[in-house]
Amino acid sequence: MSLPKYDTVPAAFDAVVSRWPDELAVLDGNRPWTFSELNDLANDIAGILPDEPRIGIILDHSILMIASMLAVFKAGKAYVPMEPDFPVERIRDILQEAEIRTVITQKAYTDRLLPDVKPLIPTLPMVHHDLRQPAVSGEDPAYILYTSGSTGRPKGVCVLQRNLMHYVRAFHHEFHNGPGDIMLQGSVCTFDIFVEEVFTTLLNGAALAIPHTDEFHARMQYCEDHGITFISGFPWLVAQMNSEKLVPSRLRILISGGDTLHHSQMDTIADRVPVYNTYGPSETTVCASYYCASGKQPLADGSHPIGRPVLGASMEILDEAGNPVPIGTTGEICIYGNGVSAGYIGDHTRENLAFDHNMYHSGDLGYQLPDGNFVFLGRKDRQVMVYGKRVEPEEVESVMEKCPGVQEAVVTTWMDPEGSSHLHGWIVPEPDPENEQTPVAERDVTERLKSCLSRHLTPFMIPESFTVLASLPRTANGKVDKEALDALGEDKNTIQDREDGQ
Repeated sequence: MSLPKYDTVPAAFDAVVSRWPDELAVLDGNRPWTFSELNDLANDIAGILPDEPRIGIILDHSILMIASMLAVFKAGKAYVPMEPDFPVERIRDILQEAEIRTVITQKAYTDRLLPDVKPLIPTLPMVHHDLRQPAVSGEDPAYILYTSGSTGRPKGVCVLQRNLMHYVRAFHHEFHNGPGDIMLQGSVCTFDIFVEEVFTTLLNGAALAIPHTDEFHARMQYCEDHGITFISGFPWLVAQMNSEKLVPSRLRILISGGDTLHHSQMDTIADRVPVYNTYGPSETTVCASYYCASGKQPLADGSHPIGRPVLGASMEILDEAGNPVPIGTTGEICIYGNGVSAGYIGDHTRENLAFDHNMYHSGDLGYQLPDGNFVFLGRKDRQVMVYGKRVEPEEVESVMEKCPGVQEAVVTTWMDPEGSSHLHGWIVPEPDPENEQTPVAERDVTERLKSCLSRHLTPFMIPESFTVLASLPRTANGKVDKEALDALGEDKNTIQDREDGQ
């Protein structure tokens, strides 16, 4: 199956609907929707959208979410997704930064919006609206995903229509998906894995299945019952399938992304289904490279390469001066091609320096193997991956230091045996103004801090454990001594016990 080359989602989706109107498009739980039905619903929602460039979306995962995103595209606008469980302050920060005036949502979530933001609440069945579809260009914004920002503010990555369609083609070129395939929709809508799940599926004529459960075994049974052929997720999902030896019988591709994939996370199922290790920042539209790890020996550290560039992209390892380095030499991974997005919206001048015409400086360190595959080593800066999402420790520290009772704060990371990163917070509390000699109760400080952080940060950005110190260790030049903190925090069980007052 192949479709003509389209630069926009509306054109590609119209072609799919025209070609396969009665084929399965979405399973919303157990309720099937054909492409024709999905198209009608998207048109009805598009017909009531206001004439604004960006539309927010805060919805539960259902057919309404998928149709709303398609509706935004059809209306020539960009969608900005936010999960309902985001802290209210973070939702409002995004609404303000992205200058959003209308949000497609549900009645239960309207209290999360700013007073001047209008909620638009679609309900089934929709009233039919004739849609006069505007002209949409490949240069028009498609969606804006917010990532953690080192300045203490989230950054909105603006992905264009042509960027998204580039990735739809690249995915099909690698995996040959189409009618008869069914992709599990398992990711939250603010991760770019969601973009892969939804749009590479529907725009290639395949179907999307939305389970109404988060429980692992129930999801695996859902995959078995409905003949799921594609699953895309984080390494921890692969690891859980691996440890329980659970592979749905019709599954033909298992994709891992968002963090380092270790061989121990896939060794028992790799002979039952091809397992792909993928790599790519949101700034280059989902994935920049693929690597089929099944049947391959891991690297010395037990991880797998990130592979070779996807169709329409290229990658290069550059030194600090911007020059290519020899094979096997460590440098910065730089990504070129059709997936490089338009950069960050708003006032992010410094961060936008990472974009150089059609090339993106990822900030990731790596090297190229003689066989052409690339290897990811880590970050140049302090950025870390937590549960598949990038986190800037500086943003967490900035929010921590604005919380009542905190004088100084530092965030460090530690790695579990599976290679996943976790955040740990170090706090110097403000002295008691009435009696500076009175020690501060550690539990009181951490509980107040967690409550404050939960109002401003998404759950994965909140440190899992904390340590209260009288002062932070410093180097000779006055900077925080991170090595000294790491030495203090080597025994994470002790730290957690201290936090729990045991």
